[in-house]
Amino acid sequence: LSGILLRDREKKFSDKEREYFEIINRNSKKILKIVEQISLLNKLRQGIFKPEVSQINLRDFFSQLTQSKELNISFELLLNEDILNIDNSVFNFIFEDLLEVYRVSGAKTLRIVVNQKNEKMLFHVSDTATADLSEDDYRPLNSYCDEFSENAILWLYFIHEFAHFSGGRFIAKKNYDGLQCCLVLSLLTDGTNALKELEVKESSIRDFSIVVIDDDADNH
Repeated sequence: LSGILLRDREKKFSDKEREYFEIINRNSKKILKIVEQISLLNKLRQGIFKPEVSQINLRDFFSQLTQSKELNISFELLLNEDILNIDNSVFNFIFEDLLEVYRVSGAKTLRIVVNQKNEKMLFHVSDTATADLSEDDYRPLNSYCDEFSENAILWLYFIHEFAHFSGGRFIAKKNYDGLQCCLVLSLLTDGTNALKELEVKESSIRDFSIVVIDDDADNH
């Protein structure tokens, strides 16, 4: 890779070589992100990593998320307070992976609505103009994984696992209106860490493979 970067600085790439390099560079970053998340999940399962709960300002978080160059993102917070207590790295991974799911699915627009129901905070994400705030017809990962490509199901799997370790759940539905997801998290108002109390269980989904080709095309 160092040799490729050197040739790039010296302007020795042809247009076709530059295109291939950009594919390699993009997918290298993707693989690194996958490895980081697999490593974190293993540490969570083995109790090596103990997540630290911190306060996340949701308005600031989603304002930064709207700066994505690949998706037109809007959000609405239907909350009395915009603060969520959760491990920062886990929460970031969840939404980074959600963006990947919608990107590889060909979405251009993303709508995020956050509301509160009893002691739960619900994050509704949709690639349509409006988000469905009900929980009707949503399903867990195992029941819909065959409806998605290998690229999308990989990121959905990570989201499912991180939601589980956060004491919550992740559900979705896919129909002619598009893909709608709902992340349900407990409100940890006293700062306690729900992750430490969870019984660790493996999720069983169909096998998937990581194909290192240009992942901008979802059929690769």
